[in-house]
Amino acid sequence: MRASLSVMNVLINRRSGWAPPMFVLLFTCAGFAAHAQAPADPLAPLKRLAEIAADVDDYTLHMDRDQRHDDPSDDMEPATVLVKHRREPACVYMRWIEKPHKGREMLYCSDKYDGKIQVHEGGFLGMVTITMDPKKESSARGLGFRSPDEIGLFGLSRMVDDVRERGLSPQTSVRTINEAEATCLRFDGGAEVPRRFEVGARELCVDTESGLPVGLRLWSPDGTLMEDSRFSMIMLDAGLTDLDFDKSNPDYDF
Repeated sequence: MRASLSVMNVLINRRSGWAPPMFVLLFTCAGFAAHAQAPADPLAPLKRLAEIAADVDDYTLHMDRDQRHDDPSDDMEPATVLVKHRREPACVYMRWIEKPHKGREMLYCSDKYDGKIQVHEGGFLGMVTITMDPKKESSARGLGFRSPDEIGLFGLSRMVDDVRERGLSPQTSVRTINEAEATCLRFDGGAEVPRRFEVGARELCVDTESGLPVGLRLWSPDGTLMEDSRFSMIMLDAGLTDLDFDKSNPDYDF
């Protein structure tokens, strides 16, 4: 608007025979240049997340998730899970803290238990710990398990490389999640990582202020929402130790 007014002033002054000072012309050009700037990088929130994750050794969070396990015709199943995640050695501990699977625990460490998942259900069924191959059996049991490279803060940050390599551009929107503003980036075109089901689109939401992830949604190719996860109570560099990823931990029920 200022640039337009400056141009009008120049024209009026020329009609009166007065030559404008050079600084007026410079101001006019500067005004046009400001309005002609390229739009902000749509991947900026994702890049910021990757930068944050690069400096984190471990973290804890609460995840509220609604998911269909395999088929779009399945009903959504809720889950509230405490997650502990360490980068090196790669380890994940998860405890289901609300029904319908309250008391379930899952533990995986790349350098323990022959690289197998350790899992037990809650209640009476928790007396038996089951060992599973992380690449073959977990989806059939409805755990929705992914390797540490694919889940959580560390896995989400790798979306930067994926979308860059595939040249994907996001649809950006703003939502309220955890009573705070979140910037959401939706990518159509599926995902280049193993999933329990074929992914048609995915949306990552990050807290606009902190840059941390607060939501992830996945759709099947036919547009059915397959997974809706919300993340809260995130603690970065929580100081997790080997005991946090050991079945002998006295706070665990293995």
